[in-house]
Amino acid sequence: MSKQSQRKQEAIQKSIANIPDKEPSHYDKKLMEEERRKDNARPSLIKRIGVGLLDFLFAAVLAGGLFAVTYFTIFPSLGYNEAAAKIVDAYNSSHLYNTLDGSFVLISDSYDTTKTPEENYDIPITAYYSEDERAVKDNKLDKYNETKLNSGYYELDGDNIVRKADVSGDTAKAFLEQQYNSALDFLFEDPLIIESYYTTFNCMAFSILIIVIISSSVFYIAIPLIDKRHRTLGYMIGKLIPVNSKEMGPVYWDRILLRNAIFVVFTFISPITLYFWANAITFSFIPFFVNSAVLLFTRSNSGIHDFAGRVNIVNQSLSNPFENLKAITEQGENNNEHIINQ
Repeated sequence: MSKQSQRKQEAIQKSIANIPDKEPSHYDKKLMEEERRKDNARPSLIKRIGVGLLDFLFAAVLAGGLFAVTYFTIFPSLGYNEAAAKIVDAYNSSHLYNTLDGSFVLISDSYDTTKTPEENYDIPITAYYSEDERAVKDNKLDKYNETKLNSGYYELDGDNIVRKADVSGDTAKAFLEQQYNSALDFLFEDPLIIESYYTTFNCMAFSILIIVIISSSVFYIAIPLIDKRHRTLGYMIGKLIPVNSKEMGPVYWDRILLRNAIFVVFTFISPITLYFWANAITFSFIPFFVNSAVLLFTRSNSGIHDFAGRVNIVNQSLSNPFENLKAITEQGENNNEHIINQ
């Protein structure tokens, strides 16, 4: 580039830099005012979370009460108490558990380092295989002793099987822990335990699911449909109201029903179903976290249920929220007509 062209380019850049900023147009000012008023109508994220926790607390209290009533009235008739007692008796008689504060704890999880591996594992295993009817019928004690001798870690000393002198405690512990796990597997194959387990599991799982559906439906569906502004108790206390996201006016009951039903499914039913029946404990709360992420990272602080129902949540503390929102919509329409006429 020649020096003359370079000087000309510098002059152009300098003249551009000296041009004063253009005053926003009337339409731009209206848009900024509309956005400001929308921001004022939208509640803070902290307030929405607080109101959500309040509704969750109400539903949890009702669910806890219903579960207590169900446990003491319906569970006995379903055979829950009898099945639970059979499991407790089986655990007690197996000798394969330690008791700690009234709970059954695996020996491997409560290993007593002051005792030898044989005292921790061998004695309970031998007692179980000697006394359990199924184990005796299957000759489990003879098979266990044969496994010990074939391992090379133990030898006969008269009528007793003892650990060889050159075998360390850690080696014996690792071997006996494997035999202990095999004994547990045999215990869990007991038809009595399997039947009792499924009885208690089904009673607990189905009752929790039904109770959660009932309690969440009361607070998230029934009460909003009864209230003329379709608010939950938490929304009433937090002074929030749902509005139609398109017309920015009162929301119809069908949208509230769709919105809140999706919320109940994502927040409560999906995690419970994944936890109990899909055995996917790690993934059970993914639906809840996905919905929370959408709520956190959208400008309107809206969740999946809000978008599905085409609902926005606004502050009721405005002097007249519906009139304000109506004015915002009318203002936007007038601005669009102004542009078209131009």
